[in-house]
Amino acid sequence: MGSVGEENGEFVAVAIQELAHVLVLDAGVHELKLYHVNLSNQGGAVAAWGPPAARYIHVISPNDFLPTASTEVGRVEMQGRSFVADFAYRQESFAVVDSWEIYLYEFQAVAPERQRKVEYIWDFGDGQTLEGQKVRHVYLNQGIFDVTLRIRAGLRSAETKAKVYVGPNLADWRAEPVSVRDYLAVLSTYDFAKLPMVQALGLMRLYLLVERPDLAIRTGQAVLQDDRLSGLPEVVVRAWAGMLSDLLIDYQDSYELAATVYQRAAGAVAANKDFQAEFLAEAVDLLVNNLGRDQEAEGLLIGPGVPASQPAESLPRPLMIAWGDLFRYRGDRNQAERFYAMAEEKREDAQDMARSGGFSVAVEDFLRRKEYAEAEKLIRRWQRELPSQRLGGYSCYLLYQVYKARGREDQARRLAQIINRIDPMGVYARKMAAATTQDAP
Repeated sequence: MGSVGEENGEFVAVAIQELAHVLVLDAGVHELKLYHVNLSNQGGAVAAWGPPAARYIHVISPNDFLPTASTEVGRVEMQGRSFVADFAYRQESFAVVDSWEIYLYEFQAVAPERQRKVEYIWDFGDGQTLEGQKVRHVYLNQGIFDVTLRIRAGLRSAETKAKVYVGPNLADWRAEPVSVRDYLAVLSTYDFAKLPMVQALGLMRLYLLVERPDLAIRTGQAVLQDDRLSGLPEVVVRAWAGMLSDLLIDYQDSYELAATVYQRAAGAVAANKDFQAEFLAEAVDLLVNNLGRDQEAEGLLIGPGVPASQPAESLPRPLMIAWGDLFRYRGDRNQAERFYAMAEEKREDAQDMARSGGFSVAVEDFLRRKEYAEAEKLIRRWQRELPSQRLGGYSCYLLYQVYKARGREDQARRLAQIINRIDPMGVYARKMAAATTQDAP
């Protein structure tokens, strides 16, 4: 192997050609630093350490070396040519979202000699592109990406490609993460429509953590513009639909778009009847209970080939609840009770929280703390566990209070009308009717 010398009391790597040995050093604390050099895209490594460190130092072979996050590309290939696409890059920082790391990189192209107007077009290998001589890009996951720089000046053009390692920077392993908020300006340049679905979900979660639901919604809605849902695992589609529909309802009061999200999700998982039933039921819930569009909801339920005249026992549980909601909306209590009862019998053991009244206690607690979005989500879960609650139970009255507290008067009024049709003499129906009458101009 190459030699290691001492200079001013520090060990430095003089030359390393074959690194496949274990060196025995004096006991103590040694500091090991690793550097990556990329010449003509061929990986190379230089290792250096200062005294004292661990008892044994493993010097890493260039072939096994995990590169650091800074290099120059293409310099040795110029060979006297003046119009060559060269660039350097470095990892500027990283941030942590939950337990997920994202990385900010800076890329800078080398300006060709004697050229005034030059276009610089970057492709970062993750579906994202930018223009400019010096740009910054956030990678949402680790890996090795094929980065392409294309330059143009008049009729002349040149291109270079490099494999860029994205991950922990071994040359700066003591670096601390920065705030995710520092990345918002860079992330705003993303073309959401080109994001892979898993990355889109991660970016939506990131935007929620930094309190930018508007950007989370833009990211989620981009999926609706193309056919990226098809072929994805059902759990990924569920995560997207649940997150986006909650955002649309919580921040835009857009029940209609939320219903569209679930309909699109149902179409994407048509081969899996259980997931399809779950998404159709969510869409029917929104169409009937929040938008009053029962005919459209019935069309969804008949679509899968399960009309109400067939035995309810053959339905997946979510569709039992959906049919119950449809009959409840139309004031047919007997049919609504029938479907809700079958849904309750078909469920697996209800959670202790449902049996003990824990749902009502938890919802009341959310209401006292004015956490209305969380209260609404918990009520919906409560009514999925015990659908008979939808026939005028306490959960309906609490949902009415949530709508009122959030300023959703149309939703509150519609719920009061539905419960009045299905249970006109019920305690909570009368309470909602009284409150609605009192609020009327």
